[in-house]
Amino acid sequence: MSRLQAALAEQDHVWGGWVVGPTMLGPESFAQTGYDYVGFDCQHGYLDDADVAQLLNRLEHVPIATAVRLPSTAPAPIGRVLDAGADAVIIAMIESAEQAAEAVAATRYAPRGVRSFGPLRASLGHDTDALSRGRASTR
Repeated sequence: MSRLQAALAEQDHVWGGWVVGPTMLGPESFAQTGYDYVGFDCQHGYLDDADVAQLLNRLEHVPIATAVRLPSTAPAPIGRVLDAGADAVIIAMIESAEQAAEAVAATRYAPRGVRSFGPLRASLGHDTDALSRGRASTR
């Protein structure tokens, strides 16, 4: 179960803040002040894949959930942020059941989806079955 799933299961409300640009300060502060999650906005913000991967890496041992907002259902960016350790993805502008199914497929490994295996951190493991049971999987 991801940190975000745990917070949603245990609490009536979850609180978070958003990062919209590259920063040396910030994401850890959300955890220090008691927020449940920190989001990274790649739709309206000025973050690229490398920025998000670096920010997620900084939060690996910080007790806060992470979410990344992406502008489309394209599977490559969805896979990259999950490979970097995001607990959740939020896909903007979903307007049909087909688009929702595409987004979900991009978060799941075969045979249930189209996600490829490429974790960016050793702590994310090397066993796709284990990852499917852990935080890199969406349920």
